[in-house]
Amino acid sequence: MKRQAILKLSIIIFLLVTISNSFPTDISGRISTSRTWTKAESPYFVNADIILMDGVTLTLEPGVEIQFSPKTAFIIYGELIARGTPEQKILLTCLSKIYSPGNLWRGILFKPSSPAGILDEKKNYLKGSILEYVIIENGGCADIKEVGCEALVNAHDTKPIIRQCIIQKFQSRYGIYTAGAVEHNLVQHNFNGGGIACSGDAINNTITEIFTSRAVNILDCYGDAIANKVSQITIKGNMTLKSAIIFSAGNAIENEIKNIQGSQTIGIETPNHAYGNNIENFAVRENYGCGIQAEGRCIGNRIINFKGWGVGIECDKAAILNSVHYFDVLAIKRYDVTPEFPGEDIAIRTKSYAIQNQVCNIKNNGIFAAKGSLNNRVDNVTRDGITGDLECKIFNNIVTQTGTGIQAPSYAFVKYNKLINNSIGIDFCQGECKFNSIYDNERYNFLLNSKYDVTIDSNYWKITNPDELLNKISDYYVNNEFGKVTIQPILNEEIVISNEQVVAMIPAAKKLMEDVHQLVEKYAGKTGNRESVATPALIATNSDSQKSIEAIKTSESVTTSDNPPVEFIQTESGLKYIDQVEGTGRIVQKIDRVEVNYHLWKEDGTEIGSSQKDGHSLVFIVGYGRVNKGFDEGLMGMKVGGKRKLIIPPELCLNSRLICEIPPNLMIIAEIELLSISN
Repeated sequence: MKRQAILKLSIIIFLLVTISNSFPTDISGRISTSRTWTKAESPYFVNADIILMDGVTLTLEPGVEIQFSPKTAFIIYGELIARGTPEQKILLTCLSKIYSPGNLWRGILFKPSSPAGILDEKKNYLKGSILEYVIIENGGCADIKEVGCEALVNAHDTKPIIRQCIIQKFQSRYGIYTAGAVEHNLVQHNFNGGGIACSGDAINNTITEIFTSRAVNILDCYGDAIANKVSQITIKGNMTLKSAIIFSAGNAIENEIKNIQGSQTIGIETPNHAYGNNIENFAVRENYGCGIQAEGRCIGNRIINFKGWGVGIECDKAAILNSVHYFDVLAIKRYDVTPEFPGEDIAIRTKSYAIQNQVCNIKNNGIFAAKGSLNNRVDNVTRDGITGDLECKIFNNIVTQTGTGIQAPSYAFVKYNKLINNSIGIDFCQGECKFNSIYDNERYNFLLNSKYDVTIDSNYWKITNPDELLNKISDYYVNNEFGKVTIQPILNEEIVISNEQVVAMIPAAKKLMEDVHQLVEKYAGKTGNRESVATPALIATNSDSQKSIEAIKTSESVTTSDNPPVEFIQTESGLKYIDQVEGTGRIVQKIDRVEVNYHLWKEDGTEIGSSQKDGHSLVFIVGYGRVNKGFDEGLMGMKVGGKRKLIIPPELCLNSRLICEIPPNLMIIAEIELLSISN
C-alpha cells in the first residue's frame, strides 16, 4: 500500500509539473535585474508594458517566443541582446499570432540610454543592444496618427544593431526607425506606412508588399542606400507632397525597385549620386513621377517600363551609361504643374552632359542635356530624340525612329551623328553641323528653323541625285520665312569615330569619364552580394552600328616568328591589335592624312611585304579604303610615334591597294608605325 501511494504521488507531481510547463510564463512591469529568457520557459505572455531598466541586460535565447497583449509595448532603457539563429529565430508577436487592427501590440521602443551595438572590423558582435534573427510581427496602431506609432522597432534616439530580422504584418509609419545602420533585414506587409528609416547606411535590405495612403518614403536613409530591394509597393491618394521609394541623403548604389504603383512618386531621390540602380515596372497613376532624381551624377542606372507623367532619370550633373526602355505616358490626373514639377515627359534630363546612354521606346522626348549629348543611342521616340541648351555639343549619337532626331538649339555644335528613319533628321537654327550621316528620314533630313542662311557642309546624305537631296531639306524654298541652306561639299562615305575619340575632344567630358572609373573602383564590392552592375557598361559603345575600335577584350595568345604569345584586343569586325609603343599627341580620326611604315607577314611568319622594301613610307587618307579596311580600322586611335601590331582577318584584307598584293582568304599580321598626321 505504501509503495502504491508513493507511486501515485509521483505521478501526480509529474503531471502537475508537465501542466505548469505547458502554460506561458507571465511577464509584465519593470525588469530591474539582468537575466536570460530561455526557450524552455517560453512562450512568454505579456499583459502589460515591459520596461527594461537602465543598466540592466536582458538576453533572449534562440527560439524564444514572446506574445504581447493589445496595446502593450517593450520599452528598452537598458541592454537588450536578442540573438537568434537562422534555424531558431526569436519571435515577438501579438497574443493571437494573427494580424488584426484591434489586436496589435505597440512594438519595441529603444530609449536613448540603451547602449549602442558595437561590432568589430569583421562585423562580429561585441556588445550593446542587438536584434539579430528576430521576427517581429502583428504590431503597430489601429490609427497610425496616434503618438508612439512611428515604428514597430523604434530606435530613433539610439543605435542598436538591427540585422537579419523580419518585420512583418504591421501598421505604423515604418517597420524600423533607427539612428544607426540597418543591414540584411526583411520588412513586409505594412498596411499603411513605409518600410525603413535610418540615420546610417541601409545595406542589403528587402522591403516588399507595402500599402500606404500617406506621403512617406518607403526607405528613408540618411547614409548611403546600397543594394536594397524594394518591390510590390502601392501609394494611393491625392498627394500634395511627393513620396520616394528610396530616399538617400548619401549615395544610392545598386538598389533594385520593382512593381510600383504610385501617386506623385519618385523611385530614387538623392542629393548626391545615383549609381548602378535598377527600376522595373514603375507606374505613377496620379500627378508627377520620376524614376531617379539626383543632384549629383546618374551613372549606370537602368529603368524598364516606366508609366506616368514626368522624367525617367533627372540629374543636375552628368548622366552617363544609363538606359531607359519603355516609357509610356498615361492618361492620368495632373493636380499641379509647378517649377518643381514641370509639365514635361522625357527619358533623361540633365543640366550637364549625357554620355553613352541608351533610350528606346519612349512615348515622348528622349534626352535633354544642357551642355551636350555624346555617344548616346536613341530609338523609337515619339517626339524629340536629343536636344539641349544654347551652344551645346551633340556628338556621335545614333538616333532612329523619332519625331525629330536632333532638335538643335541656337549655336549648337552637331557633329558625327547618325540620323536615320526619323520623321525629321535635324531641326536646326544656327551653329555648326558637320560630319553627320543624315538619310532615309521620312519628311526631311534637315529642317532649318531660322531666318538666317546656314552652311552645313561635309555631311553624308546617302542621296547622290542633287534634286532628290534638296527635296529632303526644308529651308527658304519650302518656307520663305526661313533662310537658305548650303550643303556643299558633301561626303561620299560615312565618317566613323570612336566614343573614346569624342570624349577626348571635350576636356570636361574626359574628366567626367575619368571620375566614373574612380567611382566604380571606390564602390566595387561594397554591395556585398553582387558585382557592380555599372562596371561592364564602362566599355559600352555605339559600335553595333558604327564600327570603331572601341574594343572587346579577349585573352587570346597569338604567336609570330619574332614575338612570344601576347594578349590582343579584338574589335567587333574581327580585327585584333596590340599597342607596342603608344606615341604622343592627338589620335588618328577618319579623314586624317597619315604617313606610316608597315611590315606584313603570313601566319606562318613568311614575309609578304614592307615599306622598307618599297623604298618609301605609305601615305593615305584614313577611312576611304585606299589601303584596306583592316588598315583603316587599325590606325584609328593611334598617335604619332606609336607602333601597333594588327591581326587582320581575310574579309578586311579585300581590295588592298597602295601596298603589295595580298592573296585571297589569307589572314595577315601587320606591324605599323605612325610617322605623321595631318588634316
